Amino acid sequence: MGEPGAPGSRRKAAQRFMLIRSSGGLKRPLLLAAVACLLLAGMARPAHSQATARIVAGGLQTESFPAIEFSLEAYDSQGNFIKGLTPSDLQLTEDGKPVSSLSLELEEPGLQFSVAINPGAQLGTSIGGKPQLELVRSALIDWVRRQPAESGSDFSLSTNTGLQLIRSREPQQWSTAIAEFNPTLVTGELNLFSLSTAIDLASDQAAGSRMKRAILWVTPPVPAGLAPSLQDLASRAQQAGVKVFLWVAVTDLNASQPDTSAMQALADATGGRFTLIAGQETIPDLESWLQPLRYIYQVKYLSKAQKSGEHRVEVGLKGEDAVAPAQALVYSLEIKPPNPIFLSPPSKLDRTWEVVEGSDEQALAPAAQVLQIMVEFPDGHNRPLTATRLYVDGALQAENTAPPYEQFSWDLTGLTESGTHTLRVEAVDSLGISGTSIETPVDVVVELRPVESLLERISRRGLIAVAAVLVAGAVLAMVLIGENRLRSRRKRNERRRMEDPVTQPVPIPQDGAKAVRSRRAAGEPGSWPRAAAAQQTIPARLIRVTEDEHPVPGSLVPLNRSEITFGSDARQAVIQVEDPSVEKLHARLLRSDDGEFILMDEGSVAGTWVNFTQVGPEGARLKHDDLIHLGRVTFRFELTNPPPLPQPSVQTLDENP
Repeated sequence: MGEPGAPGSRRKAAQRFMLIRSSGGLKRPLLLAAVACLLLAGMARPAHSQATARIVAGGLQTESFPAIEFSLEAYDSQGNFIKGLTPSDLQLTEDGKPVSSLSLELEEPGLQFSVAINPGAQLGTSIGGKPQLELVRSALIDWVRRQPAESGSDFSLSTNTGLQLIRSREPQQWSTAIAEFNPTLVTGELNLFSLSTAIDLASDQAAGSRMKRAILWVTPPVPAGLAPSLQDLASRAQQAGVKVFLWVAVTDLNASQPDTSAMQALADATGGRFTLIAGQETIPDLESWLQPLRYIYQVKYLSKAQKSGEHRVEVGLKGEDAVAPAQALVYSLEIKPPNPIFLSPPSKLDRTWEVVEGSDEQALAPAAQVLQIMVEFPDGHNRPLTATRLYVDGALQAENTAPPYEQFSWDLTGLTESGTHTLRVEAVDSLGISGTSIETPVDVVVELRPVESLLERISRRGLIAVAAVLVAGAVLAMVLIGENRLRSRRKRNERRRMEDPVTQPVPIPQDGAKAVRSRRAAGEPGSWPRAAAAQQTIPARLIRVTEDEHPVPGSLVPLNRSEITFGSDARQAVIQVEDPSVEKLHARLLRSDDGEFILMDEGSVAGTWVNFTQVGPEGARLKHDDLIHLGRVTFRFELTNPPPLPQPSVQTLDENP
């Protein structure tokens, strides 16, 4: 649309003056007053009103979700870019909920500017002693010389023969191309080739570029028959976000002009500007037209969206100096919960009795087990964590509410008996979305407390009591020994007396000798019971073998889980197999309810083989002594209790005579 006060407006005022002058009946003072009023009306700008401010939002980006970013342009009622906006000047909502935390940054991303020249005969018209084309050339060169060398803008030149310069970052190079452009002015029918080529170039913008795009089309008035084509070009430019400015060269502003409504509509549809030029004084200041395009705001905020699907963002201007109605931006996003994964979890923990440092007491060790996890975001949008939780047998055992979130210390002091325990970890992200891992079984084997000797069982006070008992026993033993000696002495004296014939008693016969009774107490000596340490029964195992099927020392893999994965990536596989032929997740071994082992391939390139037969989609059931190939790595499958080998039968053949 023609700007108030621009040459186009002055032209319309002059035309209205011509109509008044030709109507007759007006005196000269009245004519002058009427002309003054019309010119003032044409040059006057509407007073600033908050209701006429305008914003343009676009370029919404979700690559850094939950951080959302989009560009924003703000113009006052006169089309000037509004600088100095603050976050408080914006009214931003997402899915109908106000966004309280946002940032606003003013940027100068540069400008993609093209000049398209349609060399018609009017450009050769001499005004003030110089052709119109030369006046336009001088105005463009003067403008570009004022541009900084490192402006970040690029410059192009399009003519009726094609593109003369494409996106040059050097203003001087563009100035040279303009100066050397010396076309043959067309006296016949004009065309739209230069404008169409410039729109095609401007539409081909690099993804993610924030540069605004503008085209200045210098042309004589085009025939009315090209109006449909101009409408199509306006639609293309509007869809690509390209603003088209027009300098339409005419011979005399006061003369009757051809119909330029289609060209005016082109400028209006793309947000550009339109003016008629007829001499140097009618050529507008190009920088004043382009200045509003040099700035742009970048708005950033943290989204609170928690569900996949379509989300609506609305932004409006509520500043003290200007108010603009809200604009809506819509984006679609897939949002999935975080996926926590244990890194190399232990399949078995042994707790043994050890002497506590600085004490004679014994305690089970280790007292704790460090567990490492990693958190993946399946939707590809990494988000900060707010909490991670460790569950043991379904009960909360530990929680991290501050970094580091990827490490836990599993307290083992309460595990005093052997058994299998399940581990599970939960992660909560900044959006409040939580995800959990699969349950991981861990066998905890607790050593029975060793039998202590008598001295180990007796405390210090007990030792004192024992010593006292021993002393008392020694005293008692000495007393008994002394008494025995006295008793022996009496017996010897008694024998001497009995041996004296004088003192011998007369024997008196007895009816019979008394039977001597004997008694024997039988008993088994006591012993301290000692139980054998608990052993875990492993139903099967894998042994890595060489190409000659010789076992590799230290390569035994116990198969004590219902599911075991194999691969070269420790984050995805329980059993890590380092070999170029082994995928990150190569194969999976399942144990069925009836105790059979089923080997599945996980889509590997080298394949999974059993006895040199490739494993199909349904898997393969393993038997004792089967050979398994994961790529070029070989294992032998062995059952702990293999079925007995069939016994050969011997059959006697009858001999025929």
